[in-house]
Amino acid sequence: MLDSQIIIEFNELRTRQPGNWRECGYAEGEISNAERKFGRLFDVQYKTFLKLYGACCLGQHTIVGISPFTELSINMQDIFEINLTVKRYLDYVDFQDWFIIGDDTNGNYWTMNAIGNIGFLDHDDGEIVNRYCSFSNWIIQYFYN
Repeated sequence: MLDSQIIIEFNELRTRQPGNWRECGYAEGEISNAERKFGRLFDVQYKTFLKLYGACCLGQHTIVGISPFTELSINMQDIFEINLTVKRYLDYVDFQDWFIIGDDTNGNYWTMNAIGNIGFLDHDDGEIVNRYCSFSNWIIQYFYN
């Protein structure tokens, strides 16, 4: 579950920046279908984010959902498209257990592994650096400090 403080912060951000959020979250069945299609289970905190918010853009950073999000001035890909595109384009990167959950709109990507750690992929050096121990830790440390 997402920490209640993060939900409060997200709700405040959504109020201040209403155009940067998907209209609504995804239903449990949609998320389950996406996990089957993607071939992996999503971390519980990311699933909670998907249920509550779906997708968003925080400053220059996107957090992708399970369907394309075209309401923003940027055309945000879904989790399937961004992973296929980036893994094809950055074929020199060893993704191992990591998958992409967002970007910084500058060609760098936020990644997540099976246990919910958040990594940062710099497209220049092709390395994924494990930065945060959880989705909520990433949101608190990166976006609110």
